[in-house]
Amino acid sequence: MKPELFIGVCCTLTDFTENKINIKKSLDNLANAFNHNCYVLIVIQSKNIPIINFTSEKYNIEIIHDIKLNVSNARNICIEKALDYNIKYVLFHDASIYWTKNAANFINVNKGLTPKVNVKFSDRPMREDTIEDMHSKTGKINPIYHPFIWSYLFNKEDISELRFNINFGPGENTNFKSGEDVLFLFEFFKKNKNTQIIMPKDNIYVYHPPREDNYSKHLLYAKGQGQMFKILIKKYPSIQIYFDLFLFFGNGVYRLLLCKKNSTKILFKRIYGFFKR
Repeated sequence: MKPELFIGVCCTLTDFTENKINIKKSLDNLANAFNHNCYVLIVIQSKNIPIINFTSEKYNIEIIHDIKLNVSNARNICIEKALDYNIKYVLFHDASIYWTKNAANFINVNKGLTPKVNVKFSDRPMREDTIEDMHSKTGKINPIYHPFIWSYLFNKEDISELRFNINFGPGENTNFKSGEDVLFLFEFFKKNKNTQIIMPKDNIYVYHPPREDNYSKHLLYAKGQGQMFKILIKKYPSIQIYFDLFLFFGNGVYRLLLCKKNSTKILFKRIYGFFKR
């Protein structure tokens, strides 16, 4: 039987090794929701070919490596593979996230649409209670405020012509360490103008570890976010985009006035990224 769900796991060897147990449990939850009718491709970003023992008796797992050390390139490999294998639904999975049983069931129930689950920056729950009645809401969203590509389920036909910008995203060989998800989603909604996102009303989450309280991630992502806004204003000009840009820089000034950690560097990098050619 041809798999129904393609899961692309893109990560460095270090991230994979550190999160191996959580990744397996997360993949198992997704596989169980789709009756194990899935195919997992793990793209390890590494200069050397790693030897990894990571298998499942109930669904297929393939492991390859990508020497370009670029998460956007790794995700593009996943799109190409999903198209080659002609698998209908595509989900991108990072090393540190965790799909709960409820979240996995939600996207399976709503796979005929474009489902997206909520994101929670917290350690994954020790206990998972299954929710039977999954209330949902539909509507259009702003990718700037819902940027996490690993919280969406895509129909392969809707992303067949799309690719991630390899100049953006985490990796040794990228100019900008963020913004790849938002740029991809803006292209997605441009090409699929009538797409309605369905989201759960209840507490149905995909979990991500808590962010550091020293704003180190904000500092790492600042230049890329600035350049991202430059592209968005050029390609998708609207009152909303200009308002979002105002909030983006206003937030940086606000943190500076409150003397938050790294606030000066973050604001400078945002401005530098926005004006960089």
